[in-house]
Amino acid sequence: MSASKTYRAAQSAAKTELMATTHLKNIEIGKRSIRLFVSPAPVNFAERRFVLRALEKYGPVEFFKLMPGQGSAFISLMKESEAATKAVSSSPVNITVPSSCKVPRSVVKVDGLKPRFEKQPSQSFRSEDNKFVIEITESPAYNHKGSSSSFLASVWPDFVTKNKTLASETLQQSLPNSITARGLSHWAVDFGHEPAMDSRKIDRLETRNWIPTKIKTPPRKPTPQAVGEWVRREHILPRQQLRMDEQATRTTSEDQDI
Repeated sequence: MSASKTYRAAQSAAKTELMATTHLKNIEIGKRSIRLFVSPAPVNFAERRFVLRALEKYGPVEFFKLMPGQGSAFISLMKESEAATKAVSSSPVNITVPSSCKVPRSVVKVDGLKPRFEKQPSQSFRSEDNKFVIEITESPAYNHKGSSSSFLASVWPDFVTKNKTLASETLQQSLPNSITARGLSHWAVDFGHEPAMDSRKIDRLETRNWIPTKIKTPPRKPTPQAVGEWVRREHILPRQQLRMDEQATRTTSEDQDI
């Protein structure tokens, strides 16, 4: 088998192995993927957090996200398939969210161009506890890879936190000191401040990757001994004999002229 055929066979085998591994991984993720429908729809962060806490009773949760445009639907990925099976078998799940307690909160009052912060006791909007019903179903076809690769699913880049605006400064001082304060303060991200690579540098990199010196010549295949002997006997020896005959003829002609 030639070197090129060996390389193509190895490349095809590696591609087949990768496809099989990806297929098995998708099957394994599908067993841990579940979808939640909450009724009535949670309207604030505290209620959505209680939904997550109810789901965590069955096992660790790797991914939990509100479906875009659907206030009552969530997608989740459990760490273990057994936990997902247990959650689905326990559906529907009833939870109770207590009414908001009266704790001090910060409010912003704008006095001219300078914001002023004041502490005020928050008023409870609900006098009774809210009850929710969670229906849990399997969701093996959901593309978790696409969701996790989203910009919103990753950590904040440096240009977001370094770009200070009036809105971010105001929200940082008015929001309660919690894990969500940092993200909520940067709700209006200006992507125009994202650093971009110089266009001339991009052209240089593309040119460098396409120059002929990057193209490697494949190694020359070794010639079998039998083939080499046949080439020597059929081509090289007759040529040598022809040159010797021409030299002898030329010498004879010169002698006759003399």
